[in-house]
Amino acid sequence: MSDSKPASLMGRPIQKPNKNNLPELKVNKPSDNSKEVEEDPLNKDDDDETSSKPIILPLQWLSALWVVGLFFIGIFGLFVFSLILNTIQSLLQFPLWLQIPGWGVVIFFTAIVVYPLLRLFKQYQRLSTVQQICIRTIQTSNSVINLKKVNTAITDYLQNYPLDDPALQQQFKQIQFSVSEIRKTKTSLLSEDNCLTTQDKLKQFESGFLQPLDEAIVSRIEYYAKMAALKTALSPNSLIDMAVIMYNGFSLLREICLLYQVRTGRLGTLYLFALILFQSYIAGQVQENLSQAEDAISSLAEGALGSAAAKVSAFIGSRVAEAGLHYLFLQRIGKLMQRRLRPLK
Repeated sequence: MSDSKPASLMGRPIQKPNKNNLPELKVNKPSDNSKEVEEDPLNKDDDDETSSKPIILPLQWLSALWVVGLFFIGIFGLFVFSLILNTIQSLLQFPLWLQIPGWGVVIFFTAIVVYPLLRLFKQYQRLSTVQQICIRTIQTSNSVINLKKVNTAITDYLQNYPLDDPALQQQFKQIQFSVSEIRKTKTSLLSEDNCLTTQDKLKQFESGFLQPLDEAIVSRIEYYAKMAALKTALSPNSLIDMAVIMYNGFSLLREICLLYQVRTGRLGTLYLFALILFQSYIAGQVQENLSQAEDAISSLAEGALGSAAAKVSAFIGSRVAEAGLHYLFLQRIGKLMQRRLRPLK
């Protein structure tokens, strides 16, 4: 037998490994500048759903929203401008001794609209934007990261809630609100000896702190809705109706922000302002067409009640319908305000 090397299964001699023919191994080393850490995608999704962060839209969508908002504001401005011109023309037809008190009334109702707006903007400057926590996501999620975020959010909110703030104390005194319950809950939840789980802490925060505030806000919504209904029913002019709605709407928004100690973002504020301005526009339109409604009701009731009684019933019926419309409308707007400003949803 010859001294040949043993053959492999393929018939080739077995080759010894050589450094020159070995393939070069490439290892992906992490770069020094890279600081990315892998995250669990499930936990990341839960984090995104825990709190309601401000809506981030593309630039073209934001531009479109602002254009639409400015368009409706322009329409509203034209309507108000036409009403002001009609009012000025009506005042100029009166003698001078009647024009002076007329201009005084116009200035008074202008101040009624400007005053709550100034108070609202002053309040907005010192409040932080609301970061709502979704209760449903917390109840269905077992993520430790989510529970830590909720615990931190509740603690930060309670620490930044100024129970001894003069403006807040004045508001509590005005609505006859007892601070003892929420003060006790705040002290208990911020105590270092508190060993509650995050779920129990969330329940105590909602029942002992937010629920009394919710009840106070519901009563304020009811109050402003009744005031708007009563004043618009007694108002004889479209501009007065619009001033009444804007005063009550902006005052209600300010009180809800003050009681929750938060405010909405830019888009949320634009949305709530648009609702108030839309209701004031509806109030002006209803007042403009109220005489037609009175004529329709009078013609229907004239056969059964007589001419004088039909006119009285038509006047009362149209005013009651107007008051009911603004009562329901402002109640709905108030609930939307509360839903957007409440820390828990």
